[in-house]
Amino acid sequence: MTTTRLFVAASTLTALALTVASATVDLRAAQAKNASEGIYTKAQAERGLTLYDTSCASCHELGKFKGTEFANAWTDKPLIDLHTAVVSMPMDAPGSMKPAEYAEIIAYFLSINGYPAGQTELDGSEASIKAITLDAKK
Repeated sequence: MTTTRLFVAASTLTALALTVASATVDLRAAQAKNASEGIYTKAQAERGLTLYDTSCASCHELGKFKGTEFANAWTDKPLIDLHTAVVSMPMDAPGSMKPAEYAEIIAYFLSINGYPAGQTELDGSEASIKAITLDAKK
């Protein structure tokens, strides 16, 4: 190969790599959501209340999960941080609930903190939750 062909090939590969990297960043940005956009449904939060009452309330007072204490702990952080804390429960059997049940409890916490409900349920998968930020309420 001549020097010119090597230069053209290297330039083409560099341009392709930059295009792919840019598209990946754009795709991630497009998938990112904020909690204030309505990331759970009202029905999901209602199920979360029932789960909280039956699985969490005996050990945890609700005040820890709403108001200023909740806002100070979680605002402007990835929802996965809250998810990790919730999935570490119950203390005697961490991770023993279904992903959808943990999502329902998180939906309940969001609802009692004034985050709006939306049309789509919060998906309990880590991949979906990682794309959400607990932004300040609008």
